[in-house]
Amino acid sequence: MNGPARRIVAAMLASLGGLAMPTNAAAPPAGLAGDWGAFQTHLTLTASGGQLETDCSRIELQAPADAGDGRFTMLGAIEIFQPGPNRDPDSPPRRQTARFEGRVAGDALQLTMYGPNNAPPQHFTLKRNLKTKLIRCY
Repeated sequence: MNGPARRIVAAMLASLGGLAMPTNAAAPPAGLAGDWGAFQTHLTLTASGGQLETDCSRIELQAPADAGDGRFTMLGAIEIFQPGPNRDPDSPPRRQTARFEGRVAGDALQLTMYGPNNAPPQHFTLKRNLKTKLIRCY
């Protein structure tokens, strides 16, 4: 992700405050658990949740809920990283909330992240077990 794209993603993620984080009750679709990758993106999912990492963010995901036909939904708490000095280790990270919808079909996973305030959705296309390199912005 280049500099302007990072700033756009950071601005979009900064606008994601205010969503509630209820627990998903339905079981995730079969074949969803595992490691997934895309350019500068890594996703690890289990039945109880997971983590989505990009160059400049980490998203802790709640358990995915099955929506039928390989589709699922879940909520996540986003922590955004920025270049420069690290935050004070004694202060908690600033997290915002987003809603995710996805679909798994074999070794392909389509994932869309939605936020409030009419922020444009972010789309991810991931492949099972694809190794990726993250270049952190800090």
